[in-house]
Formats: sequence, structure tokens, C-alpha cells
Amino acid sequence: MVTVVLIFNSLLALLCLYVAWQVCRLRNALANVADALIAAEHTTHRVLHNAPHHISKRQACTYQLRRDYYHLTLQMQKVQQVLALLGLGRFLWQQYQQKYTVRQWIPRSSSGSAEATIGDGAIAPGGEPLRPRSRRNSARKSLRERRL
Repeated sequence: MVTVVLIFNSLLALLCLYVAWQVCRLRNALANVADALIAAEHTTHRVLHNAPHHISKRQACTYQLRRDYYHLTLQMQKVQQVLALLGLGRFLWQQYQQKYTVRQWIPRSSSGSAEATIGDGAIAPGGEPLRPRSRRNSARKSLRERRL
């Protein structure tokens, strides 16, 4: 009977030794995790401790950029309006030039076809030779005359 008690006590002692060893391993693992968390906390604090200052500074910059963008948008609209007015003025000027510019007079026969052209030396009813009225044609003609 003493042998059974001694064997039972030995087994119980080995079981307690195994549990103590597992508890020691768990304690070391938890200590490593705690050290890693403390290091992460220190790193995070070092990185983020100036964050409120930088965030408020960037908010001010964002506000300034939005205000500048708004003003640039207004200026762009004004420039677009000016360009639209210039385009309208150009269109109206072209319409005016087309409507009120003196056209070349080419005599027509009773059938409606042209009897003579400017290059043929046609004569207007007043006895003057026909010549182009637009600046472009007169400039070309003067260049041709200079070459000859």
C-alpha cells in the first residue's frame, strides 16, 4: 500500500511540475506580448502626439485652398463671359462686314450670266474699270503688280 501511495504521489508531483512549466511558458509569452504592446504604444504616441496641431494646421490650409478655388472659379466665369462677349462682338462685326461691305459689281446679261469678270477688264456703268473692293483682293493684286 505504501508503494501505491508513493507512486500516486510521484505521478501527482509530475503532473504539478508539468502544469507549473506550462504556466511559466504562458507567463513568458504574456510578458512578450505586453512588451510588444508597450513598444507599439510608445511608437504610436511618438508619431501621433503632434497630430492635433498638424490636423488643425491642415484644416486651415484646406479652408484657404477652398476659398482660393472659389475665387478662381468666379474669375474663370468672368473670363468666360468676357470671351463670350468678344466672340459675340466678332460674330456681329463679321455680320456687319458681310452686310455693309460693298460687293463687286459684275454686269449680267439679260440671261443672268456674267458677261465679264474683273480679270477681263470689265467696265462699270460709270466708265471705270471694275476692281475688287475687299482689302484681301486688293492686297493680293498689289502684290502681283509688284512682282511684275
